[in-house]
Amino acid sequence: MKPSEIFAMKANVQAQEVFEQGRVAMEGGHPEQAKARFEAALAIYPQNFDALHFLGIVHAQMGLHQFAVSYFKQAAQINPNMAAVHNNLGLTLDDLQRYDEALASFDRALALVPDYAQAFANKAATQAKAEASYTK
Repeated sequence: MKPSEIFAMKANVQAQEVFEQGRVAMEGGHPEQAKARFEAALAIYPQNFDALHFLGIVHAQMGLHQFAVSYFKQAAQINPNMAAVHNNLGLTLDDLQRYDEALASFDRALALVPDYAQAFANKAATQAKAEASYTK
């Protein structure tokens, strides 16, 4: 293993420890504290999937949907096989009324996990909104 790989691995372990502090804060109802810990995790290791994904979640919960979309997309680049990221991206795009993009995200989630009930329900709800917006 190259020294750079060892350094990256250690940095990701450190980032994961900081991420866990943020996850606990988020579960405890402290989104600002969670956001700060997730950002700190990214400062240690910018490719930390969990920190990116949860920054998307916390930004979406705070109503900062454009930021959430960016974090979800970054997380999806790191791990394109995580259906939850595509589902969360779809929900956020739905909130922004970007229905076609949201539907594509739900489709990606369902392609990865065909029996993903929440993604299926979210897709159906977004489809109904999209159809209603087309008839206006």
